[in-house]
Amino acid sequence: MLLDFGMLRSRFELNMGSTLLPKILGQAEFYDIKENNAANELSELVQTSANRLATSHKNSIAKEIKRRKDVEIAKIKKAKDDAAAKAKRKEKRNALREAFRLANVGEIIKTSIIQPATKIEYTPNMRVHDLREYPDSLNCIYVLGGFVGELIICFSALYDLIHAVPATAEFKFTADSFEKFFNEITSGDLAEGNLVLKLSKDIKSQFSYYGDDHAKAAEDAAELLKDPSYH
Repeated sequence: MLLDFGMLRSRFELNMGSTLLPKILGQAEFYDIKENNAANELSELVQTSANRLATSHKNSIAKEIKRRKDVEIAKIKKAKDDAAAKAKRKEKRNALREAFRLANVGEIIKTSIIQPATKIEYTPNMRVHDLREYPDSLNCIYVLGGFVGELIICFSALYDLIHAVPATAEFKFTADSFEKFFNEITSGDLAEGNLVLKLSKDIKSQFSYYGDDHAKAAEDAAELLKDPSYH
C-alpha cells in the first residue's frame, strides 16, 4: 500500500536516486567543466597567436617603411654625389679650357707683340725711392717697402693674430705699448736713415741750452713732437 501511494521506493529506485544519478550528474558536470576549460585554453591560445602575428606584422611594416626610407635617402645622396662629381668635372674642364686659352693668349702676345717690337735701351727719367730714404726732390717714384713695409707687415700679422685667437680677442694697443715697441726696435742695430721724421719747424735752437744732458733733451723733444703742427 505504501508503495502504491508513493511513500516508499523500491530498492532499484533507491539505488538509482541515491547512487547512480548523482554520479551521472557529477560526471556530466566534470565533462562540462573540462570542455569549458579546453575552450578557454583554446581561446587563450588563439588570442596569443593572434597577438604574436599582429606584432610580427607591425614589425614587418616598420621594417619595410624604414627600408623604403633608406632607399630614398640613398637615392637622394647618390643624386647629390653625382651632381657634385658632375660639377667638379665641369669645373676641371673649364679650368683646362681657361689654361689652354691663356697659353694661347700668351703665345699670341709673344709672337704678335713682343717679337716684332723694336728693342731699345730704356733709361728711366725718375728715380725709384724706397721709404728707407727720404729724397730731397719730389721728382721720383716712391715704393712701399723697407722699414715702413716691415712695420706694416708686422702690425698686419699682429692684427690677424689678435682676431684669430679667442684668448687675445680683447687685446688693444695702447700709447705705452706703442712707445715700448718703438723703443725696442730702435734701440738695436738700426742703421742711420732707416727711420726719418721730417719736421715742418726747426727745434734745434730750443734744446741748445741742455748741454750734455742728452737724456733730458730727448725726453723733452719726444713731448714736443707729440704736437702734430711740427710734422
